[in-house]
Amino acid sequence: MPRGIGLIWIGQLFRSFKQSYDLLLKSQKSLLESENRLKILFEYAPDAIFMFDLNGTFIDMNRAAEKLTGYRRTELIGTSIEEIELVSLENVKRLT
Repeated sequence: MPRGIGLIWIGQLFRSFKQSYDLLLKSQKSLLESENRLKILFEYAPDAIFMFDLNGTFIDMNRAAEKLTGYRRTELIGTSIEEIELVSLENVKRLT
């Protein structure tokens, strides 16, 4: 391959990599912004939201869930739903 053609090919390859890299950075920024919006919606939702895995182990909960149950999220994360009284009898009476 003549030298000039090789340099052109390398230049095109570099441009292609740069475009892909720029697109990746833009996508990552957009993803982070979306994750931050979702975290804010989750945390400040007026309704209690609980997240747990398929085994019933708590992964997270929002502030409304803490207020409803009286538990701090640090107390529940990693705990099985079967191990705790999710809503105390006092809170059930208050809600009904």
